[in-house]
Amino acid sequence: MTFRQWTLVSAALFLLASCASVPRPSGRHGAVIDVSLRDGRTFSGELIAVRSGSLFILTPAGRDQTLALSDCTAVRVRNSSRVLPRSGHGLLIGFLVGIVLPHLASDPHIQNYSNGLIVAGAVTGLMVGGISGIPAPGKTLVIGPGPDACSVDSAADELCAVARFPSER
Repeated sequence: MTFRQWTLVSAALFLLASCASVPRPSGRHGAVIDVSLRDGRTFSGELIAVRSGSLFILTPAGRDQTLALSDCTAVRVRNSSRVLPRSGHGLLIGFLVGIVLPHLASDPHIQNYSNGLIVAGAVTGLMVGGISGIPAPGKTLVIGPGPDACSVDSAADELCAVARFPSER
């Protein structure tokens, strides 16, 4: 088996293996939020639900916490990082481009550097994918009076969309 055939066979096997279905946990996850209360206390955790003017939060310690929205001064919704999955996708795409590109080129000098192109494509894809997965800053909802503040009802409407169990309002 020539090097070119070995490369194409290994690329096909790599592609098939990476497309295999991976069992994922069923169910939806709520957004991670940080809540500031009027008395100065802060809470953070996964937003489970918003019901009748209250936030239901699961703290990192595994405790359920119920907070009245009328007692909150600010709620910050954190964006989750997607660095790892996007790095993996970038690595796969870069690897495949590095394999296919030398085989499409008719110049023998490019074909001689096929291993270097595979590595360069994989590293470039890994970096670009990782950078694209860095999360944007989260959104902060200020509740109460003030020019940038929102009402309790509008905050509840926005938070319902990112809760694990969205409710009909």
